[in-house]
This record gives sequence, C-alpha cells and structure tokens, in this order.
Amino acid sequence: MTTDEPEQEFPEASAEAQRVMQRADGFLDLKLWQRARAELECLPQERRESLLYYLLLLRLAFGEEDWKSAVKWADALRKGDPGVPEYWVQFAYATRRTHDIHSARKILVEAIEKFPSEAIIPYNLACYACSSGDVDLARAYLRTAFSLELAYRDIALEDEDLESMWDEIEDLPGTAVPDL
Repeated sequence: MTTDEPEQEFPEASAEAQRVMQRADGFLDLKLWQRARAELECLPQERRESLLYYLLLLRLAFGEEDWKSAVKWADALRKGDPGVPEYWVQFAYATRRTHDIHSARKILVEAIEKFPSEAIIPYNLACYACSSGDVDLARAYLRTAFSLELAYRDIALEDEDLESMWDEIEDLPGTAVPDL
C-alpha cells in the first residue's frame, strides 16, 4: 500500500516552503526517511497545518512503518478532504496495524458507501474478511472489486491476506456484491 504523492508544486506555500516540501518529497521518493523528516522540521510553523504537510508526514509514517503516526495523519487527511477515497483506505490500513481488522473494516464499510465505484475499497474489505475467516464475504467483495477493476485479480493472486483463496480467485467473476 502506498500513499498518493503530492503534486510537485505547492501553490499555496511561500517559495521557501515550496522548496522545503519539494526536498522532503524527493527524500521520501528516495526512502531517505531521516532527511525527509529533517526537511519537514524546517517548514515554518504556519505551513504545518496544510493538507500537503499532512500528506508528506503520512508518506513518512508509512515509510517508517510508524502506524500510530500514520493513523493520525491519515485521519487528519480524511477529515480535511473527505472526498479522497485513498485517505480512507490509508486510514483503515494504518488502523489495522495499530488496532485490529474489525476497526479497519468499520472505516471501509463507511467508505464503500461514499465511494461505490472505487475498487480498492471492496478489495481491502475482501482482504479483511478473508483474514478474519469469512471466505464467503471475501468472495463477494472480490467479485465487486474485479467488476470495478479487473487488474485487482492479479494483485489478489499475490496478496498474502488472500492466500487461502488463491486457488479460486482466477475463477471468480466480476459481479456486484449482494446487499450485505
């Protein structure tokens, strides 16, 4: 799971803040976590309340596998821009690692209602269901994900959360999930 990368330009920031965020972004791309953190610490305090700053911190948290921080920043992004499905998925992903699958599932059940055409959401719900032992529910979510974006079938065939279903995944048709 990766986070969306910020645009290369940060128009609402001052020229110096733009340079700081661009350098941090570059260090994140290179997986130089400490250098990215050092750049972000140079950002003026008034720029530390922006969604772009939160996104960079989220990328850093994911890179360092600091799931507690990832929950904080993904939740801030989700609340700050609730129309971006990736923030919901990232929030659920980090929540799974800090809390449990049940808590992460609740986030995505809410998200699937908001974003019914986003394949990543039913796909992740399928992973959570399979990991929890509910293969029938996982199968239903996979059908939905495949009907929205067939490329998820190849991803599913390598996803360890779905390993117990690998033998049947190729045969699953892409159809809508029944009312659950």
